[in-house]
Amino acid sequence: MSNKSETSNKEMTRRLNNRYLMDVLLIFSDSASLFLSGFIALHLWTFVRSDLNPSLYQSIIPLILLFIIVYSLGGLYSGGGINPYDELRRLTISTTAVFLALGTMSFWIRNVEMYSRASFALAWAIAVIAIPAARHIVRSLAARCGLWGEPIVLIGYGEKGARIFNMLKKNPKLGYMPEVIIQAGSLEVDRPENVRLFSDDDIPSIQSAISGLSTAIVVTSDIPERFLKAITRDHIFHIPHMIMINPDQQLSNIWFTPKDIGGMIGLEIHQNLLNRSQQIIKRVMDLGIILVSSPIMILVFLLIAFMIAIDSRGPIFYRQKRIGHQGKDIRIWKFRTMVPNAENILSKYLADNPDHLKEWEETTKIKNDPRITRIGKFLRRFSLDELPQLLNVLEGEMSLVGPRPIVSKEIQQYADDYKTYIQVKPGLTGLWQVSGRNDLSYQQRVRLDRYYVQNWSIWLDLFIIVKTIFTVFSGKGAY
Repeated sequence: MSNKSETSNKEMTRRLNNRYLMDVLLIFSDSASLFLSGFIALHLWTFVRSDLNPSLYQSIIPLILLFIIVYSLGGLYSGGGINPYDELRRLTISTTAVFLALGTMSFWIRNVEMYSRASFALAWAIAVIAIPAARHIVRSLAARCGLWGEPIVLIGYGEKGARIFNMLKKNPKLGYMPEVIIQAGSLEVDRPENVRLFSDDDIPSIQSAISGLSTAIVVTSDIPERFLKAITRDHIFHIPHMIMINPDQQLSNIWFTPKDIGGMIGLEIHQNLLNRSQQIIKRVMDLGIILVSSPIMILVFLLIAFMIAIDSRGPIFYRQKRIGHQGKDIRIWKFRTMVPNAENILSKYLADNPDHLKEWEETTKIKNDPRITRIGKFLRRFSLDELPQLLNVLEGEMSLVGPRPIVSKEIQQYADDYKTYIQVKPGLTGLWQVSGRNDLSYQQRVRLDRYYVQNWSIWLDLFIIVKTIFTVFSGKGAY
């Protein structure tokens, strides 16, 4: 038994050391991204200003330390637990603030003429993209190697606690790695692999086992009230960071503001997408991105149209009736990816292959769809068939990011969440597309759509747009 305990202690120590190692890797990643952003910006700008001397900027390389300090103060090296949208927001604001501060300082010390302000602006534009991208790559590689994640205590291990444990294990990028589990009452549960399980009445053993751990996730529905009070009020375990989870609570929103109302705790929920000013910001962002990308998009449109025309007979585009904002019907544009007599071919295929009928009824999609043309398979794999919906975005019927537009027969899949779904405009891309696409069940898709509506922010949209690019190029889950 002592050998097992000693092995567990070594594993937990390794996890704790990994947390600090990840901070070092992220600091290195951020520093390298900032350096490369400046390097690329300077050498790109030499094509505009031939008199620019990049070697002059070597003296300001130590200022990268200022960015690292600001990132640290912003909680960007605090281990796991920060969601990617909030991380993108903090990184962008922090990076922008430091660049603005350096520009202001340049005026104060009167060395504006020494450095090109345009090159700094270009470096900023590259950095706000490169830093989050590099972090994503580092974290993904570290998660595969078992280096990413903070060791934590999971308090409460009944039916719901077990579900949360499995979810954390399957999603290492969340950054929480349960090392110790505290089960309320008897130990009539199977001990998960590679963790230590204790009963809530074995306080001395627990205190010894969790030494050095600073974060706990408490599943409030799986522990009695007396034990919850002992943890939160009496601090019997001396854990500085406690995350309270009640899986029975149906609220799912990251934009909570705690409110003290006469000594009672209240939570103010910010439904950003229902705010008129936020809707205007989202619309302006949609039009701005389309305007900036329009030269490239026009070339892509012409190339795809030519490919469709030479591949099969029929129109280049087609329109489909879908459900839009407030339940109104809209007709979305798409590149044609099917043969002209698609419905007849589908009916015959499902009649000949009844085993695929269930797949069609559950997802309205089938792998190796016989209706798809050769070019259509390519377009669907990389979601290029959806690009004409930029016209729907320009018309104000859709947004760049949002729940995907559905057909009327899919309303039943959303059930009570349909009222939430129609509160916003459907999107060209969304959380569903960047979270598994067609590999997800319809229930998972509905859950992601609900989460998007409840948690929208400009940072969430930017995160989805950037991740869409990576998802499209991977082609994973597309058919």
